[in-house]
Amino acid sequence: MLNEKQKQLFHALKNIKDGGVITSLSKLEKGLENIDLKEQQNEIIESVLYSVMELIDGYNDNLSFPIDLIEKDSGQSLKGDTELHDKFMDYLNEVENK
Repeated sequence: MLNEKQKQLFHALKNIKDGGVITSLSKLEKGLENIDLKEQQNEIIESVLYSVMELIDGYNDNLSFPIDLIEKDSGQSLKGDTELHDKFMDYLNEVENK
């Protein structure tokens, strides 16, 4: 059985799915002949990952508690003092534009 915090987390993730992925897919279906499918898929995936990073960074009104990514062996936060969603996009721009 899920506890209340797990339910809140899953609800927030469902909202990411419904808001980003489903909306993007419906746009994709309407204009399939006018877009590059691989580019659209990439944008959808980036959007979902960015939204999950925002969730971890605390930019989601669906959670009443903070969450973090912890490196299991050391117990250290992967978030630290940075904004993961911004650093994620910086990272993608760096590695994909080489």
